[in-house]
Amino acid sequence: MIERLREMGILPTGNEPEEEDEGTDETRFHALRLLTAELFLATGVNATLQYLRGRSRGAHTDYDGTELNGGAADGRSRVAGLAPALLAPLAGVAQLVHTFRPSDASHNATRFLNGAALALGAAGLADSIRASTRGEERFSLAPLLLSYVALFAYFVERQEAQVAEEREELEHRASIVERFVPRRRTKLDRIVVHV
Repeated sequence: MIERLREMGILPTGNEPEEEDEGTDETRFHALRLLTAELFLATGVNATLQYLRGRSRGAHTDYDGTELNGGAADGRSRVAGLAPALLAPLAGVAQLVHTFRPSDASHNATRFLNGAALALGAAGLADSIRASTRGEERFSLAPLLLSYVALFAYFVERQEAQVAEEREELEHRASIVERFVPRRRTKLDRIVVHV
């Protein structure tokens, strides 16, 4: 019966190569944190380029040079455009520092900057929607991208904490089991010499 299941492909035949070890949890989260830092840095570059492009074309012109309504002169749009350009690289550097030298301070910095990036992205998105509906400027995706990267960083951090908790629980259970299972004695200890 087992041979027939192997022939049908339901059970492995034993000839398949063994799966390669994909690394430990630390290396996986190391790679995810590097990806998060890269995304933050790329978001900062994108926001900087959008901000500089808007400044070079003037406050009241669209990307193609057409005139827009004059409501962008209040400065809120400039702050909303410049803030992701400043905050995203800071969050990326904090992710890099926490990746290579994890500590409580770097952990707190990444959490704070992730929260600030998420809040700033949401505020920038609302400002971009407001400005685009009034015809003051075109809709910008930089705040939305910043929010998405901040959410990704939050989910990576949360998953890393869950894996660490599970590992601690398993280590605790293993220590309990080791207390109840007697250790194997050496052969010399088992030999009883009768005189």
